Amino acid sequence: MPSDHLTLPSEPGAVAVARRWALERCRRELGPRAAGREDVFDAVELLTSEVVANAVVHGAPPVRVEVECAPGHVTVAVHDGSPEPPRVRARDLDSTGGRGVALVDVVASAWGSRPGADGRGKVTWFRCEWPAGDR
Repeated sequence: MPSDHLTLPSEPGAVAVARRWALERCRRELGPRAAGREDVFDAVELLTSEVVANAVVHGAPPVRVEVECAPGHVTVAVHDGSPEPPRVRARDLDSTGGRGVALVDVVASAWGSRPGADGRGKVTWFRCEWPAGDR
């Protein structure tokens, strides 16, 4: 199914809006096919927060979120105006930030970034999957 999108202001409140929107879209699109997959919904909610927060804090406007729901997986793509790709950073235990991409790296089934389609900015995406028998 084609993805839907949400355009957000580049401000901290956008994170909560994006998180709720992505979760509602997943529940609506997947419905009974994803029964019992709260772990996937939790991961989508958490990782959407992390990637949108990075776009707001480290990226540049405009920020746009797309969600694609399919049997067996959900893919979330966050577009922002900065060409700088995300990277996993080493942080010490006393750091209060900088763990978002590391969290995406551990929790997502796959993730990455690519240049924006218009040649400006970038798209950071992640995919959360569940086993074929649960589709």
